[in-house]
Amino acid sequence: MDRTSLVFSRETFYSTRQEAFCPPRGREPSPPSLEMQNLMTAPLTALGQWFGRLVDNLSWGLLLPMALLLGLAPFQPMPHLQEKILMLLDGTLRRPLDIFDLCLHSAPILLIVLKWRRQTSGTDAGGGSAHDAGKDAGKDGG
Repeated sequence: MDRTSLVFSRETFYSTRQEAFCPPRGREPSPPSLEMQNLMTAPLTALGQWFGRLVDNLSWGLLLPMALLLGLAPFQPMPHLQEKILMLLDGTLRRPLDIFDLCLHSAPILLIVLKWRRQTSGTDAGGGSAHDAGKDAGKDGG
């Protein structure tokens, strides 16, 4: 076996590599059909709708105390959330346990922000906010 037959020339290597990542103009792949796009995005859409309903069903009476307790705990010497944010700003937030701690202690605050945004934008589980429904009822009656 000839040793040179196993070695690609530089031109062959680059042309093969280019065809693998960028097919020639005559063989451009067609974009996925609308049905295929729907199949690809349907699980993410369903997950987003499920999470939206979950956030809508959480009560303010549960979220506010949970955010206060987890955001300020432990009270002495410094709240965890404040400590982890300072570590993040200093660039010392590297250990996985510290990153998990930051996520855990900030999760209720994030849920409050999400719930507030969904209520003010009118995208709750019923398709519109209760405030908008009251406006529509007033227009029909008058």
